[in-house]
Amino acid sequence: MKELSTDVVKHVAGLARLEIPQGEEATFVNHMNKVLSYVELLSEVDTKDAEPFFSPAKEHLEYYTEEFATHQDKVRPSLGADEVLKNAPSKQQNQFAVEAVIEEN
Repeated sequence: MKELSTDVVKHVAGLARLEIPQGEEATFVNHMNKVLSYVELLSEVDTKDAEPFFSPAKEHLEYYTEEFATHQDKVRPSLGADEVLKNAPSKQQNQFAVEAVIEEN
C-alpha cells in the first residue's frame, strides 16, 4: 500500500472542513494510513461463495420479509415546494437559501 503524505492528509482535511492542529500532522497521517491498511485487508477476504446479503437488519427487524428486502420502488406523488420549505429558516425562489461554502484558494 502506498503511504499517504502529509500534504494529502491536509488536503483531505481541508475538503472535509477539518482543522489539523499545528504539530499534530504526523499523528493524523499515521492514523489515516492505519485506517487505509485495515480497509486494504478487506480485499483479502474470499467472498466467492458468499451469499448475497439483502438487508443488514434482517435479524433485527420483526417485520422483515423477503418482499420487504426485495420490494420494487413505486412512483408516488412528492411534496410541493411550499410544504417542503415551510420550516426552512431561509428560502429564495422556492429553494433553501444557505451560506456559500466554496472558497477560492
